[in-house]
Amino acid sequence: MSRPAFQAGAQPEAGCQVGAGGDAGDRGSASLSYVVVMSAVLLLIALVLQSALWYHARNVAQAAAAEGLRATRLYDGTEGAGTQAAAALLRDAGGQLIADPAVAVTRTAVQARVEVRGGVVSLIPGVALPIDEVAAGTCERFTPDAAP
Repeated sequence: MSRPAFQAGAQPEAGCQVGAGGDAGDRGSASLSYVVVMSAVLLLIALVLQSALWYHARNVAQAAAAEGLRATRLYDGTEGAGTQAAAALLRDAGGQLIADPAVAVTRTAVQARVEVRGGVVSLIPGVALPIDEVAAGTCERFTPDAAP
């Protein structure tokens, strides 16, 4: 014969707890755990968004360097034309994404080089991600045909 699960007027066995409250020292531990876990989750989301912003800003800076190089390496291209082309692309495609953008262009008779520097706008305080993209190539020049 089995014992009933609950008998009216019976005392609880030793070691059993009365009610579903558990130990009084554990009150609020679920809320604290939730706060700690959610803080970690939000930080992880912010890190993912920050890395996506850095990747996009790097691509914009790379495109600006390539555009500046295209304008600089033309037969009649100048350093000023390359700087203007790169700055225009940064302004149009980058907007406020790249903080303190700087464009440096050098051109010789043979080589052209464009460097775009800046930083990514930070979502997380204290995180500064730099951007430094370079595009280099040969300049167009006229070479006469060799005499037969």
